[in-house]
Amino acid sequence: MSVHCGTLAFNFFQFDGFHFCFFGGEYILHYYGIILMLGAVAGAWLASVELKRRGHDPEMIWDLLIYLIIGGVIGARLWHIFTPTPASGLTTYYYLTHPLDAIEV
Repeated sequence: MSVHCGTLAFNFFQFDGFHFCFFGGEYILHYYGIILMLGAVAGAWLASVELKRRGHDPEMIWDLLIYLIIGGVIGARLWHIFTPTPASGLTTYYYLTHPLDAIEV
């Protein structure tokens, strides 16, 4: 399926994600982002079921979900900085000497 965005035309279903137009610009919703968010929502749902089973308020998980996701992203980045893979060629020393690269996405 081809989508027209102004003078641009692109395929809606491509390997890297869903392409769509929003306010005249082309945007991509990547598949890995969809999978990560589905995993976070499924985990929150399972946690809320478990809290309900134990007699606690299940809404607490949904109230904390955004903070848990932010903490997970920050924790994953710190894990990447302090335990880099040898194949990447980057070391912890590199990130300590180039601190702005540590916050780069």
